[in-house]
Amino acid sequence: MANNETTLHYRIKEKMETEILTLWNREKSGSILNKEEKQLLKKEIARIERQITASFKVIVTTCITAGTKKVKNRRNFPLLIINECGQAIECEALVPIMNSRDRVILVGDDKQLRSVVTSRIAANAGLDRSLMERLHDSGIKPFKLYTQRRMRPELIKFCSDQFYGSELKTDVDYTKLIKLKNFPWTKEPILFENVEGTEELSSSGTSYINRAEAERVLNWLSKLFDHGVKSNDVAILVPYRGQFQYIKDLLSHKIGIEKFSETNVVSFDSMQGSESQFVIISLVRANSKTMGFNKDERRINVALSRAKSGLILLGHKKTMLTDRLWTAWIEHLRNYWMFQVTRIQSDKLIVYPLLFLTIALVGHFPPIHSVIFFLFSFSFFVF
Repeated sequence: MANNETTLHYRIKEKMETEILTLWNREKSGSILNKEEKQLLKKEIARIERQITASFKVIVTTCITAGTKKVKNRRNFPLLIINECGQAIECEALVPIMNSRDRVILVGDDKQLRSVVTSRIAANAGLDRSLMERLHDSGIKPFKLYTQRRMRPELIKFCSDQFYGSELKTDVDYTKLIKLKNFPWTKEPILFENVEGTEELSSSGTSYINRAEAERVLNWLSKLFDHGVKSNDVAILVPYRGQFQYIKDLLSHKIGIEKFSETNVVSFDSMQGSESQFVIISLVRANSKTMGFNKDERRINVALSRAKSGLILLGHKKTMLTDRLWTAWIEHLRNYWMFQVTRIQSDKLIVYPLLFLTIALVGHFPPIHSVIFFLFSFSFFVF
């Protein structure tokens, strides 16, 4: 969040004369100004805005605000940078471009979430795509950044393989990450729990909740806290508004434990562009038929690439296997992770494939040794 001292709102107030500041404060407090007072206040604010924007070489604003008088007074910017351009619809990006002079740099990821256009008519007319998509479809080759500096390489491996042609490299500062000792995951910071819960419609009738997953979210959140993780280092990601509100309610009822109520609960879409040391994902859907809009590849990419130090994902395995990409994610865990045995109070966790190691050893040791090791491994499985 921007420092108040860097915002236009703050600086306008700072430059107001006493008379204008009095009018400003009266209006903000709800007092009704007469016609002359309103005109005077409006005129002075516009004058100060022009004065302030003219004095700065760099202006940070939204695409739409770039088309208002506040910024248009500074015409012909020599350089325009539009960040998260993949989420800005084409006409939105054109607003600041009309005010630029020499160079335009579009920064974004066309493999992550697009802008939200609720009108089907507009979407069918092609108004839901970004300028970045148009340029890409026109054959213009983008300049790609191949080095990620957010997360541990194990956390980006799947997204790199699935969405970026296995081209992403990692150059992360490990001193800025958090390493937990004796936490029930492998040396690789991913944990997947198959929660045999059920989905149900929320009270609104338009969203979903999964009570079993919500309870497991709190369980794993407690374990993170027990390992010294702070509440501002954890984000809980949920795809449905119903689950969002249900988890918020559960957290608020943790009386006397502020760190629970302070934990950030966000939707997949709201998390784009953000990050957190640890991320707990609740997929909600449990019907063995469909993942709903959880199967959107861009949304999956965003959800799986927010964690810096560790990822805990709760989902219904049978339902996940109905989708190609979630099936690939489960296979990815099998192929790249040799999970150690972990038990939790509910006695229903991940299948940890020590069996793979046993199979690999068969033929390298005498038969009796292999059988003993197999029985030892099998006894640790959780069914």
